[in-house]
Amino acid sequence: MKKTGKTRNLALKRKETPGWKRVLRTLFRLTLLAGLGVLAVHGETHFTITEIKVSGESAVSAEEIISVSGAESSRNIFMLREKKAVQQIKEEYPQLETVEVTRSLPGSVLIKITERVPVATVMTADGYWLIDKNTVCFNLSEKHDQKYPVITGLDGSIGLPGLPLNCPVRKKVLKDFFKLWPEREFAELKELDLSSSYNLIIYTADQMEIWLGESSSLTEKLLLVESSLPYLQGDGQIKLDVRSGSRLIVAGSAVIRDGEVDP
Repeated sequence: MKKTGKTRNLALKRKETPGWKRVLRTLFRLTLLAGLGVLAVHGETHFTITEIKVSGESAVSAEEIISVSGAESSRNIFMLREKKAVQQIKEEYPQLETVEVTRSLPGSVLIKITERVPVATVMTADGYWLIDKNTVCFNLSEKHDQKYPVITGLDGSIGLPGLPLNCPVRKKVLKDFFKLWPEREFAELKELDLSSSYNLIIYTADQMEIWLGESSSLTEKLLLVESSLPYLQGDGQIKLDVRSGSRLIVAGSAVIRDGEVDP
């Protein structure tokens, strides 16, 4: 009896639905099936990747980037996975900071790239790594590239391509320093010593040794050194200590002219 009741209810609902609605539903389903059939027959040729462009300057050639991405021109555009392509390019070329892959129907692919800007080399157990402002390692060499300052004091550390330095405290100090340094670039850097993770010491090409301490109040420390330079003189190495963040201590053969310099 229950089944009979349900059957009657379904029959009543069908009778209540206007005939033109049922016809429209049927036509929609047939149209959808026909569209899928056309796509299956002609989609392989109509949506084939026919154009691949690479924008952005890099030492890596466009041909190499396209090859690693997997976006070969013989593939259907719907088969291309943007995230996978980005991952493959970054793994192969860690010197690329950003990679963006976008599709445009029916068959165009655009790959946008930006290259990392080196700020220093890091001396590690496996050699000298070029790093960017975020301390990401991206190029390993047996020798120090003299164009960039060398970071020392990371004995035993090993860099990994495309990843930041694996030393949280030192990494924070370096990131904070390189974020601020372009605004306070008052000397040519030669070496950054991080033997003590709580005391960044920088050496300049003109024989200045500056003790900066931790990354706290780093803006004030760099400004204090910069504003003091016109008042300093010395025949040999100038040693400056601004670890306190509010007071400059001068050591070595340097002296301050015209009285003490205010912060």
